[in-house]
Amino acid sequence: MQKLLIFTLSIASLALSGCSVYHLDIQQGNVIEPKQLALLQPGMDKKKVQFIMGTPLLRDPFHPNRWDYVYTMERNGQPRREQRVTLIFDGDRLVHIDKHLNPAVKPPQDVVDTESSGESGGDATGGADHDSDAD
Repeated sequence: MQKLLIFTLSIASLALSGCSVYHLDIQQGNVIEPKQLALLQPGMDKKKVQFIMGTPLLRDPFHPNRWDYVYTMERNGQPRREQRVTLIFDGDRLVHIDKHLNPAVKPPQDVVDTESSGESGGDATGGADHDSDAD
């Protein structure tokens, strides 16, 4: 009798645990922000582009003048959505920006650096310019 009760409770708990499946939000790649893309200008060198955009997700050894920045987001088991920016260089200079942006793809807010102090008029250098004027 006790074995039957344990078996029944085990089966019931397994059946109920399958009803509430939690899907993780899966994000991969480089977060692509519009403010980053606004800073990109043809003629920039690779170091400045990498400072603005970060390290590219894909650097093809057969096409060293092409950098790909890709960001994918899959939320709650929905189909994956993708953003892609391809940068083409001629030597060390940026010559072409190819954007495939999906406005529905937004990273979670805890991932994005909002720089709230910079937007409120604060000095990004921490007031170093003001100290040099006082001397």
